[in-house]
Amino acid sequence: MNASDRTVVLVHGSWLGAWAWRAVAAELTRQGASVHIVALSGLGARATESRPDIGLETHVDDVLAYIDALDAPSLTIAGHSYGSLVASEAAALRPERTDALVVVDGMIAEAGRSLFELVPQVRDALTPLFDSAADFILPPPPEFLGLTPSDLEGVTSALTPMPLLTHTQATRFSASALTCGLHYLGFSGFFLGEALAAEADRLGWRAKCVPGSHMSIIEQPQAVAQFILEAT
Repeated sequence: MNASDRTVVLVHGSWLGAWAWRAVAAELTRQGASVHIVALSGLGARATESRPDIGLETHVDDVLAYIDALDAPSLTIAGHSYGSLVASEAAALRPERTDALVVVDGMIAEAGRSLFELVPQVRDALTPLFDSAADFILPPPPEFLGLTPSDLEGVTSALTPMPLLTHTQATRFSASALTCGLHYLGFSGFFLGEALAAEADRLGWRAKCVPGSHMSIIEQPQAVAQFILEAT
């Protein structure tokens, strides 16, 4: 499929907003793709809508509403980090519209398991960041995300507290049961990047792990965009 024939829907991760995908979106657009970034409820530009009952299913509904409004018969859906679970659920619920699922440094969904159950290492790392009411996960220190000094000023000020329910609500579908193309791009600077890419490869996905940080959607937009465009 040529880039000019491809419609790409991008889903951002925890604490972030649609802004996190801008550099990748610009590169995809430059190469001719039609690109759409979903702004998830309670995050980024929608931070004023934040509330404790926003969970994974809320964000899946955000993506489904966006997809249903698009005049495009087939889509590539890409999710970064937590956004990979959102993207995977949306792909499972719109199989007739989804040509490919691309996970960028994210989790491989398993039916009935939350993000914290899939990767307890992340739960353990984030527990100290729960707010006093345990309703939200506060933004982590920059080094957790692998941000470089040149990124800090613009990115850390834009991070938004994350409703805890997004990380504790179970997925309904397993990503590897999807009939669309399955693609995993991991970055070795993320402490789970190599292991999750290896797991995706074991499950038969098109998978690779390359040098870079968890925020390579900002730091290496060309590499991320190219991987997405190669998804079929």
